Amino acid sequence: MNMVVHSLFRTVPWYFRDMILYRRAFGHFPDLANPKKFSEKIIKRKRTQCFDEHAYSNLADKYKVRNYVCAVIGADYLVPLLEVYSDADSLKQDILNVNNAVIKPNHGSGMLLFIEDYPTHDQCRHILKQVKKWMNLDFSRISCEYHYRKISRKILVERMIGTLDNPPIDYKFHIFRQRGETFFVLQVIERQQQQKPVFTTYINNFATAYKGSYALGPQERAIAEEALNNSIRLAYNLEYARIDWLVHDQGLYFSEITLTPAAGYVTGFGEDLDLLMGKQWQLPQKI
Repeated sequence: MNMVVHSLFRTVPWYFRDMILYRRAFGHFPDLANPKKFSEKIIKRKRTQCFDEHAYSNLADKYKVRNYVCAVIGADYLVPLLEVYSDADSLKQDILNVNNAVIKPNHGSGMLLFIEDYPTHDQCRHILKQVKKWMNLDFSRISCEYHYRKISRKILVERMIGTLDNPPIDYKFHIFRQRGETFFVLQVIERQQQQKPVFTTYINNFATAYKGSYALGPQERAIAEEALNNSIRLAYNLEYARIDWLVHDQGLYFSEITLTPAAGYVTGFGEDLDLLMGKQWQLPQKI
């Protein structure tokens, strides 16, 4: 029955799906006529800019965005790209030789396969099966994010940063630009296998955490400053973007640019921070 309901829900027009999913997450419908919360403004962007701005697709494309990053801040910040494939059959020819790598599609979010050792034949079959599912997936339909629909689908094989036992730390910079000034919220995410991620949040400073226990010592603060400066450069013509980084062994690597975090259904910030971030996001008047 759940499968039937899920399939039927996918046929509901996107506007109503957004309303329903938002209410399920927050307990009320979003005010799109006069959005004030960060989460509401994500939905507003999905309903307007994501349909109209072709550049959004290029920034969300995990392959094309590499050229943009290279042009703006330099290639040294890019995770080494080992191979690019247009379909699963092309990957099949090389899959036995893949190790210490991450396999992911360029046209969505949250889809990753970590390959630490050379895969067995059974593991190869699982990997190729998963990759075929990705390549057949219209990610834009998952959470009504139209800018993903325009991306020409590819499979990327990147060098793994760190290891499964010693993964990188995520620095996620929410960059808000208005009237020539920049405001940021930094989420630091520590990950360990078989454990829930640990979040720490900083608001427009690196000295005192708003929430969480990850302290930025002198070395960490220098890396955070570098990531912030580069994030501002990468988001220079956007009123809001989230720029994600991987930090490992004092190295800083660009991860992705996110324009609609969690598709607008993110509840982890809490009411106060949702309102504060919404206040900092100055949506264009034309939308």
